Amino acid sequence: MIQQVTQVLMVATLSLTGFVAGNFLLSWNQKKLKKERQGENFTTFMTYFSEKEVPENVCFQVYSYLQNSDIKLHDFPIRPTDDLGKVYGICEEDLDEAVLEIARNCGCPILNINNNRELTSVKTVEDLVRFLINFQRVI
Repeated sequence: MIQQVTQVLMVATLSLTGFVAGNFLLSWNQKKLKKERQGENFTTFMTYFSEKEVPENVCFQVYSYLQNSDIKLHDFPIRPTDDLGKVYGICEEDLDEAVLEIARNCGCPILNINNNRELTSVKTVEDLVRFLINFQRVI
């Protein structure tokens, strides 16, 4: 019994250590990127999409969501090419929740996203914007 408790505690400690280390690396990466991107803002973000006929409202909602998703990201310059997992810590399990919230803010009702296979191809901020635009067109 004591051996089982010891194993459980060891696994829990290793898991917690991994979680803390992962958060530290994510935070460190975000600080580094913020410094490198000084002077970039929403206007810079929109310039990327200017020739691609992307509704500004969708871009604004995605940009706002990502900046407000974490207190450390306030005023963080978001780029369309950013990897959602590596830069913002949004994993596949969190993506459906993000899409639902952003879609709601865009005025785009999404009834059932749980079985949407296209969502698995969303890896970058640009992918997220395009996914939301395609959903708006379908509805």
